Amino acid sequence: MKPTSVNVNVRLDRNVKESADLLFGELGMNLSTALNIFLRQAIRVGKIPFEVADPFVGEKNMVRLQKSSATAERGQLAQHHLIDVAFTASYDGTTQRYVLSLPPTFESVRSHDLLLALHGHGSDRWQVITQMRDECRAMRDFAARHNMLLVSPDYRATTSWMGPAAEADILQIIADLRNWHDITRIFLTGGSMGGTATLIFAVKHPHLLAGAAAMNGTANLVEYQNFSDAISVSYGGTCEEIPVAYRERSAEFYPERLTMPLGLTVSGCDTSVPPDSVRRLAITLQQRGAPVMLLDRPGVGHETCYADALAALEFMLAPSM
Repeated sequence: MKPTSVNVNVRLDRNVKESADLLFGELGMNLSTALNIFLRQAIRVGKIPFEVADPFVGEKNMVRLQKSSATAERGQLAQHHLIDVAFTASYDGTTQRYVLSLPPTFESVRSHDLLLALHGHGSDRWQVITQMRDECRAMRDFAARHNMLLVSPDYRATTSWMGPAAEADILQIIADLRNWHDITRIFLTGGSMGGTATLIFAVKHPHLLAGAAAMNGTANLVEYQNFSDAISVSYGGTCEEIPVAYRERSAEFYPERLTMPLGLTVSGCDTSVPPDSVRRLAITLQQRGAPVMLLDRPGVGHETCYADALAALEFMLAPSM
């Protein structure tokens, strides 16, 4: 198999390297990452991707900074800066990807909260970042409002269902981001398959999360019947073959682990991911006195409206503020 990466020796002036290490360290990355970003962008645009001059004192940059300041003062958030990140998965050595969206007022010297947003079945990392469906818009707006880093991973892309490989990828992404940025708290959200994956990750790694918001997911993979072929591939077998794997990913069986603020949305007419298991989970959590909010819309199908999505997101944050 052809290697996915190669080592390159670059001769640099010592002072240049020391200055670059200091600069990129403040930006939350190492020199190798910075060089990869530069080369990828140069290939993408077909030229050196910046004016060869001091970028900070240049007239264009000063105008941009003035406009950004004015926008912030008016309370109008600018679009996030997007970075499409590739990494080698520790789980199996494959190349995996996620999108890192830096908030409009990002400062490398400041600490930031992290919002991990998980896409639905049949989609990939770009769903949360680009689609105009209500859940995705709410996730983006919520992250911008609270000056959060927004990360949307492939987590094994179209048919993930938070199997072992996807789970390992999320853990690796969290560890990498903590190495590169000063992250205060981690919040997790997702819709449909992403909502299910949110509940799975929350019960398996509750100590990592300050809050979670699961929209139109299932809390019981043992009884869930849809997308069985995709789920069996992700988990390594059917529920009949490996029932323990399905049970350990079913949040309904582990309510005691869900101690973080948890926002939930379900829809009564949802046939893609029926709401009953999440309803039962919410009742159990309420009985235990856990911080949970359930938004249940009986006459709605497989979707969460913008207002409900934003409310679920704000709920997982508010008790932590």
